[in-house]
Amino acid sequence: MTHRPAEQPSETAALRKRLNRLEAEFDKHTLQEARARAVTAGLSSGAVALFLSMSLPWVRSGTEARYSARTDAPTGDWWKSDSSLWLGGDQSVATGWELFGAGVMPLFFFSVAVLGVLAVLGLFVEARGLSLSTAWFSVVPVLLAPVTWPVYARTTSMEAGPGVTVALVACLVVAVAAYRASHDGQTRSV
Repeated sequence: MTHRPAEQPSETAALRKRLNRLEAEFDKHTLQEARARAVTAGLSSGAVALFLSMSLPWVRSGTEARYSARTDAPTGDWWKSDSSLWLGGDQSVATGWELFGAGVMPLFFFSVAVLGVLAVLGLFVEARGLSLSTAWFSVVPVLLAPVTWPVYARTTSMEAGPGVTVALVACLVVAVAAYRASHDGQTRSV
């Protein structure tokens, strides 16, 4: 009996194996890049939408409704005294900035601002803990919206404008993008 040496793979077969590995790695990187772009687009568009929603009408009213936030400042300082907002015949809408200036729903507006900062921070810091925190925190404005909505809106013909809807949808977009960032394996562990 003669002993045959084991067959060595040909150069062509070795090159084919290497090419298959390179193609698989390229496909993996392409998929990771697409996911990273989707996360970036979600976080950035959500942050921009949160900011721009403040310029949209938040309340509309055909009746006279008044929001007021009284302070203890002297009445001589117009910027520190009774800040109130009338929605009457001459003004039928109020933007988020006007409501914020009148001191209406401060917890809601604070939570929206914090969420916007977290979304922008998530664009530059790749940490799974930050992504999970952003995803969970984006629920806070959604839960605060009906709780902090003024009582006047429930009793009069006042209705919510598109600014509220845009802000809540932006919270959802940020939540999905942050959740995806934390579960794609793209981010470093904290």
